[in-house]
Amino acid sequence: MGQTQVVTLPRLGSYVADQLRLVRSKSPAFSRYENLLLSGVSSALHERRHRAWLECAAATFLKSAPPADVCKFWSQEADEILLAAWSESGLAEKPAALFALGKHGAEELNLSSDIDVLIVAEPSEALAIERGLRVFQTRLQQAGDAGFCFRLDFDLRPGGKMGPLLTTPSQFQDYYWSQGETWERLALVRLRAVAGPAAMTDPILDLARRFSFRKFLDFTLLEDLKALRTQVHQFGFNRKEGEVHIKLEVGGIRDIELFVHSLLVLHGGKIPALRTRSTSQALALLETHKILTADVTNKLLDAYWDFRQAENTAQAVDDRQTHVLLAEDVQELLPRMKEVDEIVSGLLGHADLSVVRMPATESAQKEWLEHLGFTPHSVATTWPALMKSTALSHKNDRDERARGWSFYIPSCRNWLRPAPRRI
Repeated sequence: MGQTQVVTLPRLGSYVADQLRLVRSKSPAFSRYENLLLSGVSSALHERRHRAWLECAAATFLKSAPPADVCKFWSQEADEILLAAWSESGLAEKPAALFALGKHGAEELNLSSDIDVLIVAEPSEALAIERGLRVFQTRLQQAGDAGFCFRLDFDLRPGGKMGPLLTTPSQFQDYYWSQGETWERLALVRLRAVAGPAAMTDPILDLARRFSFRKFLDFTLLEDLKALRTQVHQFGFNRKEGEVHIKLEVGGIRDIELFVHSLLVLHGGKIPALRTRSTSQALALLETHKILTADVTNKLLDAYWDFRQAENTAQAVDDRQTHVLLAEDVQELLPRMKEVDEIVSGLLGHADLSVVRMPATESAQKEWLEHLGFTPHSVATTWPALMKSTALSHKNDRDERARGWSFYIPSCRNWLRPAPRRI
C-alpha cells in the first residue's frame, strides 16, 4: 500500500566468494543468518526477513547499492512481512488498519530499527482485534531459535504509552484536534497505510494531513520547533569523548529530518505538493518551490544519505540498534555535520547544550537541592509535591517542558531561588 516504486538489490548469488568472505569478516550477524538459512528456518516470516537482511547488509558493506535503495528495499520487505503476519493473525478480515510512522512510514527504514506502528480499529470488534493483535506481535517480536523479525513500537499512538493500543477513528480525530502537539504534527507527516480497507485508511490519512498541514499557522509553531531541536540535543543521549551519535548529535540525521519536516509543516498548508513522506523528494520539492537553494538542497541530501550509510554499516555488524560511531572512523563526516548545523540553525536556532541536568533519582535530587541552599523542610515537602504536578494546558508538551526546565536551565535558575539559610 502506498509504494510508488519497487526497488531490488543484488542477490547474494551475484557476489563472488571473496566479496562474501569480506562481509562475513565484518558482520557476525551476517554469518549467523546465513547459517540459520542453511540449516532451515521453520517460519516463513523469519526466512524472508533474514534473507532480505542479508541482501541489505551485503549491499551496505560492499556499496553495491546506494543507501536510499537499501532503506527502500528493507522497508518494502518489512511491509510484506507485516502484511503476512497481519493476515495470519486474522486481522485482515477485521475492521482494523495498520499504519507505519517514522522511517518505516517514509520507506527509509534502517537495518536494525524498531518499526513505529499505529493501529486504528472500529470498536465493534475490539476484543477480537486485540486477540489478533497479540498474535501479530508474537509472530514478529518473539525471539526463538531463528531470532526475531521486527521490534514493534506503538508509542507514537495518540496518548503515547498511556493511550489505548487500539485507536478508534473518532478517538484519532478527537485527540489530534484537541490535544495534538507540534512534535506529533511532524510525526504524522510520515504516516503511511500498510494494511486495512481503504474505507478506513483514507479518512485517517486525510485527517493526519489536515492536522499536520494548515493554511493558517499558530504563532507559537516556530517557537515549538526551536524547542524541539534543543530538547533532542540536550536529552536524547549522553555524549562521550571520542564517539559520535550519528542520529542525535548536532548536525546529524535527526537534525536534517527535523529541519525538512519543519519546512514541510510550515509551507505544506499552502503548497499541497510539499506533502510528501520521502526525505529526498521533500528536499527536491523545497528546491523546486524556491524555499531552499540548490546548494543547500545538495548539501543536505548528500549528508543525509552519507549519514544513513554510516548508520546502516554500524547496525549491520551485529544487527543491533546502535547509532554510536567512533569519531576516528567518521572523521570525513564531522565537517558535514557542522555544515548541517549551520543550515538548520538558520531556521531553528542554535542547539543549546548548556543545560545542567537535574539528577534522575529522588535521593540525588534532594542532595542537589540542599547543595543549592534549599532548606530541609522545602526539600522534604515542597519539592515532591511540585514534581508530581503537571502543566494543565492544551499545549501540554511545551508547557510541561517549560515547567520542568525552569528548575535547571542555568539561565533560568533565578526562577526558583533557594530559601535563605536559617541561622
